[in-house]
Amino acid sequence: TFSKTGALRYTGHLDLQTLLERAARRANLPLAYSQGFHPTPKIQIACALPLGFSSRAEIMDMWLTDERDPAQLRIDLQAALPNDIQILDIKPADERAPALQTQVAAAEYEATLTEPAPDLTSRLVAVLEAASLPRERRFMLSRYHVVDVVHRVVGVGSVGTRAYLALLFGNSDQDALFLQVKEAIAPSHAPFVPALPDPY
Repeated sequence: TFSKTGALRYTGHLDLQTLLERAARRANLPLAYSQGFHPTPKIQIACALPLGFSSRAEIMDMWLTDERDPAQLRIDLQAALPNDIQILDIKPADERAPALQTQVAAAEYEATLTEPAPDLTSRLVAVLEAASLPRERRFMLSRYHVVDVVHRVVGVGSVGTRAYLALLFGNSDQDALFLQVKEAIAPSHAPFVPALPDPY
């Protein structure tokens, strides 16, 4: 188990996986690899922590090709990790056990409010007593508006597409977002290739 706090709470799941893999290599751990054309280290994190969340008890499986003393293993791995990730405990695991994802039964969350929330108790009770909790969908682009769009000249590798570059602003001109928009159109060789779907 390990904790993930501080600035590293903004590290996504895949980047965390890469970070742990690199730390294991720096610690000279004998990582076991998957089979196939693209072998990858056998490291499995139980749950993908939402971006921005810190955790005091993340669970991970790491396969090694030979046995190591858990206490020394913890020291070696911790020395190769940043301070915001702390190895809490290391125990041998049964290789025949079900995948970690299937073993997690529950998670406990703690929220810290930065300002007073009126009627917090009654609002929490209403949520707990609700028959269902509909998911609120928030769209990233809803707070942006388009400022400018330009036609972009694309290279040879993008023949058959129209490309545009869009500039969007959020709450201020310091909150800028660039989007590349591509529209596929029929390339010049389309009439000579009958297998192309219509429309292209």
